[in-house]
Amino acid sequence: MRTKIKKCLADTLSRIVTAYLMFFSTGLGICVYAQDGQMSIKQLNAIFYGNGTNINRSETECLKLLETNSAPSDKAMVYLAIANKYANNDLIYPAKTAEYCKLALEYPQGIVNICHLYSMWGGALESQYNTNLNNIEYYLKVRRTFIKPYLDALAIIATNRVPEKRQPLPSVGMYDYSGPKTNAIYQEMVKKHDKQVIEREEVDLENDLITYRDQITAEIARHYERKLDNLDELREMALQEFNNNTNAVEELMQRVEKIISQSSHP
Repeated sequence: MRTKIKKCLADTLSRIVTAYLMFFSTGLGICVYAQDGQMSIKQLNAIFYGNGTNINRSETECLKLLETNSAPSDKAMVYLAIANKYANNDLIYPAKTAEYCKLALEYPQGIVNICHLYSMWGGALESQYNTNLNNIEYYLKVRRTFIKPYLDALAIIATNRVPEKRQPLPSVGMYDYSGPKTNAIYQEMVKKHDKQVIEREEVDLENDLITYRDQITAEIARHYERKLDNLDELREMALQEFNNNTNAVEELMQRVEKIISQSSHP
């Protein structure tokens, strides 16, 4: 039922998770999994909190860490952290946000991080090109540029076949046991608990992807909601980004058209 999700989750759980770096630039917690590197989350936290609003100094100090911590997971963590920091000031630093989103995506990231990075990248490009969006000719020319990262995120989500709506998280029962760990009863309790944890994380991951799918789809619809817009352009781009997965493209188009039909804009 959740083959793709299970594989993604299994790949993640098979690594040694040494850190969670939490940001809330979109209201969602972003997890960074350190796999093969030595980067300490405390180092990054110290840099960002120590420098306050001085983003440029934080960027310099974070990059300096890579001189001695250069494993792919270290780079993934640092570039994602910097991208998040700049994204909080997108209107001021859109080029920097786009730059670090692109860099972060060149290194191993979890699927939720990938969606988050593509979403930030699209928003950054939109901010970067917003100087003359009232010029229809210019807008139609640059729109494809910032729609592409949004579609890249949706293409990733489409391969996982998530449900239509967010699901309640399955409960994880607690257990209390005193005795040898070799006892069959204890081992069965642990096995049941571990199974519940995995099932909960599967649904939690699906819910994150559903949230990104809905947010990004709404963002795309916003750019195609005027009467003068032709959705053929979007369908053409989606077919390319979705590797001609026509079912996924049609699902996207239906969602976009539904949002547009419910919009109060003329």
